[in-house]
Amino acid sequence: MKKIIVFISISYVISGIFGIIIWNLPKTESLINPLQMLFSVLLMTTPAFTAFLVERKKFSEITKKFQLNFKTINWKQTFKYLLITNLLLPVLVIFYGYVLGNVLEINVFGKLPTDYTQLHPMIQNTPIVKTDYFLPVLILIIFIYSSLLSISINGLIAMGEEIGWRGFLESNINLPFFKKNILIGIIWGIWHAPIIILCGHNYPSYPYWGILMMVISCISLSFYFSFALKNTRSLFVMGALHGGINAVIPMLATVQINYNEIFGPVGLLSVLSVLTIFTIDYTLNPKKIYA
Repeated sequence: MKKIIVFISISYVISGIFGIIIWNLPKTESLINPLQMLFSVLLMTTPAFTAFLVERKKFSEITKKFQLNFKTINWKQTFKYLLITNLLLPVLVIFYGYVLGNVLEINVFGKLPTDYTQLHPMIQNTPIVKTDYFLPVLILIIFIYSSLLSISINGLIAMGEEIGWRGFLESNINLPFFKKNILIGIIWGIWHAPIIILCGHNYPSYPYWGILMMVISCISLSFYFSFALKNTRSLFVMGALHGGINAVIPMLATVQINYNEIFGPVGLLSVLSVLTIFTIDYTLNPKKIYA
């Protein structure tokens, strides 16, 4: 318990420091701020350094405990989860967005465009989507884009977080599956609080409700990632899945239009989609949580 408290304390202090640094960086009018991106990437690596610092074991012992290896990977399960994350997840987000926004007309969910001219300007002028079949084309683009990023740069960066959440916390918290992952999700979600409040991360219009939404999102993802870890048997795969999520969600945020940030693709639509995926996966093999 002491190790866990020390890990959380250090992680939160570092997150607060980085939040203040990013908040004070020079503002730019461009869509991408290189300095902000650099410090955001550095922040994502800090849970790993904190985990190694607090664990205080030989590197070989830590890698075994955290399942940081390629030798035991279940490749069949790995390909399954990469497909689920990069293809099924965006399809579900788009499906829920259409049902809740277009069919049931619940305003906070916005609308799924029915014509490519309604798309976000960033992708509207892309020649490849100027077709009556723009949604399947977009899904294919998102799948290729997120798949490539998940097994490369995004996956590598996301490992910094996964070593902390699925490595350190997963192996040191001795609770049943659901209680453990609710706790990990709460810890993980609150860790984002400084950059949500100070920098408008994901929920610029709703900083405080955004923290609650982030906690809910992290709990749902903790269920999914933890179950996937038990099936794939490698933390490297969790880095890839986390990296895929980080690539998929911003893309989906440009597909749905006129939504409330809390309820859109970065919010409740993603939570519903992740919980759907996890529920199906868990229902097909529930005993895996005890393995």
